[in-house]
Amino acid sequence: MRRVVRSILAIASVSLLAGSATLATPAPDSTASTPDKIEAPEGTADEKPVLKKEYVIQIKNHRFVPAELVVPAGKKIKLRIENLDKSPEEFESYELNREKIVGGGKKITVFIGPLKAGKYAYFGEFNPDTAQGVIIAK
Repeated sequence: MRRVVRSILAIASVSLLAGSATLATPAPDSTASTPDKIEAPEGTADEKPVLKKEYVIQIKNHRFVPAELVVPAGKKIKLRIENLDKSPEEFESYELNREKIVGGGKKITVFIGPLKAGKYAYFGEFNPDTAQGVIIAK
């Protein structure tokens, strides 16, 4: 039963994130200094992202920052997940087949890919209403 509920939450997260760009944008009064969306540093949106040595996702105020991360398709990706909160959170994705707990104030490294072009949702099981994100492989 728990798996079914988690699957429904993950599907709903992907649907919501894919259907509305405003979900990934912080409220105007937000004090977050980290961008919600990271694109390739050079080129246009139609070009493939440049492969970086490492991609970083932070957990801040029970949210994943950035909420959208663009990575190159067809490449193995190194993700460093940093939990800036005091409480633990989980990085979980059914599409990526990953489930790792990140302790409060701790960092973990997760390798994913090579990914086909597409969107891959992830979420935090401990705060599923706020800890949501998507990796976009181009």
